[in-house]
Amino acid sequence: MKRLIRQLPPCQLVRAELIISLHVSPHLQVLDEQKQPIEGVFAIGDNSTPGDGNRLPATAQVAGQMATYLGKALNKTSSLSELVTQPGFTWKNRGSMVFIGDKNVGLYLIMVN
Repeated sequence: MKRLIRQLPPCQLVRAELIISLHVSPHLQVLDEQKQPIEGVFAIGDNSTPGDGNRLPATAQVAGQMATYLGKALNKTSSLSELVTQPGFTWKNRGSMVFIGDKNVGLYLIMVN
């Protein structure tokens, strides 16, 4: 990851604890040092931090939602410049589950109307 980041044009890095990630726009485009989107460069999952600086959980759920959003948004546009006309990414917490041992499960559900 660090080697790949060094190959990118100058961009905004977020350092939190041991994690280095890329600042992204609401459309998941990597932001440069002036907080402008770099055309054609995207980051999803725990490699990205939304422009507001609030990191999302480093889970497959978040990465999956980002990938689904980005795929659909790119398929709706004929050029990258049209991407900004699409609604930005919003994460929806669908709850989480953890298996502990053979028969124990911890479950956290979010009820959505």
